[in-house]
Amino acid sequence: MGEIELGLVAACPNHANRPGTVRCDACLRKVCEECLIHEGSNKYCSAKCVEGAKATRARVEDLNSRPPPASGNGIPVGTIVVLGLLIAGAWYAWQHKQAIIQLVQRYLG
Repeated sequence: MGEIELGLVAACPNHANRPGTVRCDACLRKVCEECLIHEGSNKYCSAKCVEGAKATRARVEDLNSRPPPASGNGIPVGTIVVLGLLIAGAWYAWQHKQAIIQLVQRYLG
């Protein structure tokens, strides 16, 4: 993630001689306390991460405010049609099983 290691501790990307002690809530990069930007209860490493988080929150709020897509009256029409065709095909095969058997025997011959 672009972190420089200072021994076992990642260095702040803006201050190579300081350890990164706090992770950004957006990109998870470790930064020092001086670089940390507080926005509400969140902590960010840069203005870019603040703006990205705001844009994401706005998009989520927009999507959550929309009504759910209309799904008709809740009847899964496609499923009912397919089941109907399967039942009709099974009924037809049952009614004409002798003719189907003769046709298959003639074909396999």
